[in-house]
Amino acid sequence: ISLRNNGGPGGAFGMTTRGLNTNLPTVLIDGIEVSDPQSGRILNPGLLFSNSVERVEFLKGPQSSLYGADALAGVINITTREVKDGETTGSLSAGYGTFDTKQGSVNLQTRQGPIDFSLNLNRHESAGFSAQDNETEDDGYENSSITAKLGYQATEDLKFYLLGYYIDSESEFDASFVPSSFDPSGINRTEQFFAKTGAILQATEDWETQLGFAFSNVKTESDSVSNGFSETEGDRYKIDWRNVYSVNDDWNIAAGAEYEIEDNRLGTGDRDETSYYADNTIEVVENLHWTLGGRYDDNSAYGTNETWRTTFSYLIEPINSRLHGSYGTSFQAPSFYQTLNPTYGTPGLKAENGEGWDFGIETAFLDEKVIWDVTLFGNDISDKIGFDMTTLKYKNDESYESHGVETSLSWQVCQDVLIRTNYTYTEAEYEDGTEAERVPEHMANFSVLWSTLEEKLNLKASVHYVGKQKSLRSSLVDQDDYTVLNLAGQYELTKELTLWTSVNNVFDAEYQEISGYNSADFNMMAGIRINF
Repeated sequence: ISLRNNGGPGGAFGMTTRGLNTNLPTVLIDGIEVSDPQSGRILNPGLLFSNSVERVEFLKGPQSSLYGADALAGVINITTREVKDGETTGSLSAGYGTFDTKQGSVNLQTRQGPIDFSLNLNRHESAGFSAQDNETEDDGYENSSITAKLGYQATEDLKFYLLGYYIDSESEFDASFVPSSFDPSGINRTEQFFAKTGAILQATEDWETQLGFAFSNVKTESDSVSNGFSETEGDRYKIDWRNVYSVNDDWNIAAGAEYEIEDNRLGTGDRDETSYYADNTIEVVENLHWTLGGRYDDNSAYGTNETWRTTFSYLIEPINSRLHGSYGTSFQAPSFYQTLNPTYGTPGLKAENGEGWDFGIETAFLDEKVIWDVTLFGNDISDKIGFDMTTLKYKNDESYESHGVETSLSWQVCQDVLIRTNYTYTEAEYEDGTEAERVPEHMANFSVLWSTLEEKLNLKASVHYVGKQKSLRSSLVDQDDYTVLNLAGQYELTKELTLWTSVNNVFDAEYQEISGYNSADFNMMAGIRINF
């Protein structure tokens, strides 16, 4: 995954995965889709605090057969922490670092009898640094967030839940590429609220059914001397009914229906969508697992879409290796902004349609201390949504293709040392042969994790390399490659008190993730965490 930011924290960001340079994966937090209903942009990962996160999963490749529109580039699923029955745990954390950065958090989780509850309060603020390389003033950023979860186990088979996430952020940005003392930094303000409530019922020994209702509201304001004031606001209402049924020990079926309304609060074009899906997971013979699923979406704005996906996984026991592969179709819906913006929008813009595949082998060596995986992948997109620099309007571009290979290796050198490394080679181009922008041909990561002093001291070193790439489709010169070294560590003084630190861009490399926008030079943070 290649992430990019136009400047410091809180700036607009992008993501490239498997050569898909403008398609962002669907992001779910505890089952809630966290994206802007008006613009379609996913929640900026920089707004999240990892202290409340239990697990992050990334499903690569087309996933619309289960998750619908906007899952053309995959799905990121984030699960927050829970506690065991009878426990009450929590923590206080505070840190300070470069750019006058301050952050603090309070976390509480408890499970008593049939009730479980968790609460996370987080605050982060920084003076930042200049986002553009031709400006000198700092672009600050601040972020406050509240997350809460409440569950009630009414009976052994029935549970009710309520989830809520609120994020309030403000970031400064350089409003013009032309340096001017009369054009100070603009300000972006964003308020995001996501919530979901529902029930999970184990109806029979073989059938689990869930009914949920989710609500999202995202409001953004942008104000600068050059660009003036603008605001957007969007709501999303979603009802979903999901069922998992075990036909037998070798065959499971997941099926359901969804109804969604997206409301463009400050404009026209409201739309609704009805969806049905089913997915089969079958162990055909011993060690051979196969899935096959499909989905039907009917949207009032851009019509109907039928998508499907199949995967397989086969374990070859004599050589302790697993063959795996997938093929699927998917689509990316145009946003309100792309279709209805009075300046840049194009009414009637079609949804992108794509197909993707992968095939690979995973092998374990040395009593599974070394795990190596190599995967070939490819994507073929039609009606790709792009921006016409001549008309300054969004348009359905010609077809787009990407393909490459990704490989990873994990080596548990000894009980205390773990090495991880990965490398990805990608080629991507448009129908006319033009090389795709913002798709690094080479990407690599290398990290070492060391635990010592009876696991009280944990250290990590990581190297991140991004190769040359086009900053724009029409660029004649490649954007420079870069390598960054980061360090991190924490020391458990007592069971209740932990010291932590991080040092980023150790060698003070000058690099740009997006052409014309600075990235942070050498910086560090340190802090304490009190557990109770």
